[in-house]
Amino acid sequence: MNAGDMEKLAKIVAKETVSETFLTLGLDISDSIPVQNQFATLRNVHYSLRQARNVLIAGVLGAAISGGVWAFSTGFKVGATTPAVSAPVARPHAAADRGRLVAKVS
Repeated sequence: MNAGDMEKLAKIVAKETVSETFLTLGLDISDSIPVQNQFATLRNVHYSLRQARNVLIAGVLGAAISGGVWAFSTGFKVGATTPAVSAPVARPHAAADRGRLVAKVS
């Protein structure tokens, strides 16, 4: 057996092995066009799912960042409008005002 015969034998064995592998997976490679269409569909589904994942990640990150910015700005607004009080302010006439009826003048 010379080198040319070995190459032919190796090609035949490789083709049979690939053919059996595809048949095991449910793909008949005797007609290559349907197999190519199936792989093209699989590739398109893969790209679509990758794009959907990227959009979902961008949406979640956008929501998290905008929520953080909103919380940060709300904290500044509340801190700027609310005075810092260390003790409650006593109203000297508050007890006297409770029992008094106030007439409404129109």
